[in-house]
Amino acid sequence: MRYSLSVLGSGILGALSLAACANSPSARNLSAAQIALPATLTVIATTDFHGALEAEETKLKNGQKISIGGPALMATYLQTLKEQTPGPFIYLDAGDLFQGSMASNLAEGEPVMRLFNYLKPDGAALGNHEFDYGPVGPKAVPREKGDDPRGALKARIAQAKFPFFAINVVNEKGQRPDYLKGSAVKELSGVRVGIIGAADENTPNTTNRLNLGGLKFLDPAEPVRKEAERLRREEGVQAVVLVIHLGAGCDDNRLDAQEDLSSCKINDVFELVKKLPEGLVDVVVSGHTHRG
Repeated sequence: MRYSLSVLGSGILGALSLAACANSPSARNLSAAQIALPATLTVIATTDFHGALEAEETKLKNGQKISIGGPALMATYLQTLKEQTPGPFIYLDAGDLFQGSMASNLAEGEPVMRLFNYLKPDGAALGNHEFDYGPVGPKAVPREKGDDPRGALKARIAQAKFPFFAINVVNEKGQRPDYLKGSAVKELSGVRVGIIGAADENTPNTTNRLNLGGLKFLDPAEPVRKEAERLRREEGVQAVVLVIHLGAGCDDNRLDAQEDLSSCKINDVFELVKKLPEGLVDVVVSGHTHRG
């Protein structure tokens, strides 16, 4: 049976507008026969968490102080979205999970990974700051023979109950490290969805190079194209979602015209999409530039 899919991408806050659409149970608990076709695939996305393990205090205009954000609120939003989404959904993170707060940095991201294991994403892209911690322990970079420059990252990935994607990261032999995945296939109530993840080609310029020894960061366009074509041809996926730690910085009020990127000081993710055959990738989940 061929499925016709309408694919909706949304950030965590943008997706909240969907919460009132239905009170039906999540489609992950429904059979394929119970899903009306064409189906809508909802993509819930977070990015650039940067170890934000504590809520922040802000003051309202009336002087009242309130707490905003924090893991409890984030987890509640995500759970509400998952429970009230009427059709199939996936939840992805676009990278830079750990570095950024004292609570996370002192433990090299361990409490952040416990949080995200609870949130249960279907996968995460590899962010540039995932490499910041270097070896396990107090050293930020390898100092002695035997120090693993990616020891802390490997420890977090070993702790993770979800994959980290970086299809464009290879070693000196041209092979992807075994602790990273290139793609995955999720079958959601009979709908096969391919997920591809990639890192920023510019990562060597945005983290400590001493922790990247032996790794190459390729232009993601060609690896993504080849994998998307393979997923459709060999795995029979009906939709392809790309999650990548690559973004843009634009004037949101001037993005009405799809091709007008004149307001974008950074347009990396748009340039990537232009390199891909039209219709090959259905949704791009991006991050890195901290823009909604």
